[in-house]
Amino acid sequence: MSRYARAFSAEAESNKPQGSFLKKALADAVSAYTAGAMCTPFIATLDRAVTENASGRNTIYGSATSSFREILKSPLTFLKAPAFRWVLFVYGTTYCTNNLFDTYSSHFRRDVAMEKWLGASAINSTASMLKDRAFAALFGATAVPGTVPLGSYLAWGSRDLMSMAFFVSLPPLVGHELAKHTGNERLSYYAAQFMMPLLLQFVTSPIHLLGFDFYNNRNASVRARVGSMFKDYRNNVATRMLRMMVPWSIGSIGNKELRTALHGVVEPATLLVKPAAVAPAAAPAAAVAAAPVAVPAASPAPAAETTVAAAAAETK
Repeated sequence: MSRYARAFSAEAESNKPQGSFLKKALADAVSAYTAGAMCTPFIATLDRAVTENASGRNTIYGSATSSFREILKSPLTFLKAPAFRWVLFVYGTTYCTNNLFDTYSSHFRRDVAMEKWLGASAINSTASMLKDRAFAALFGATAVPGTVPLGSYLAWGSRDLMSMAFFVSLPPLVGHELAKHTGNERLSYYAAQFMMPLLLQFVTSPIHLLGFDFYNNRNASVRARVGSMFKDYRNNVATRMLRMMVPWSIGSIGNKELRTALHGVVEPATLLVKPAAVAPAAAPAAAVAAAPVAVPAASPAPAAETTVAAAAAETK
């Protein structure tokens, strides 16, 4: 086998998928729902506070403190409540979707960045709107749950489409650019992952509240809806920052670290095989035989010997 064939064979061997995809997918699900469960109590409390504040049933502070007291007093009751299940469903499913796209990309050596953004957006938006509808029915102004108007779905859908770009797709790119200045890829990614979800809340918080206003005030005027979007703007943005920091800043990093650790358990160590150095082949025997052989010329006799021989001849 030629050295080129050996090098190609070694490279192909090193590019084969390592480990079982199903085991990696199971690790993805475990890390996703574990991270989601750790974040859920805080997220559910703040989501309820924002919903009740938007409907006028309670203030953000009053609702949050009441919810935290209920959780501490009876944690099992909270774990059985619809609010816990809805929030876990949203973030466990979204984390799992992101993990599976990343695993597919690394396992099969394919770039799925666009598919990941669209897929994660579709999953997160659908799950979030179902959760928002449930929270509006549980904690909104309407006594009897009604149908969710189209305006609410459009507001929440646009919110989630922007969010997935800032929460999932852009942090690795921004982190990569920051690493050019900091020299540390990992810390640069973590900085981008932590800050970008927070900064987006200045834009998406009013859109989030607009969706609830469509639900709570079916016949409100445009002017009234704009006013509702910026009602308690600073408090709502601060609350949404705290709320988003948990799942998308802290939770995303925790999910990534746990996923990396679990993948280290289920997939074997990758052995990169480098092609061995190939010594140059010996020249063929025929070529050696055909090569001209240099015959050294006879050395001329020293001048002294020539003189002695001439004198002897004359004597004879």
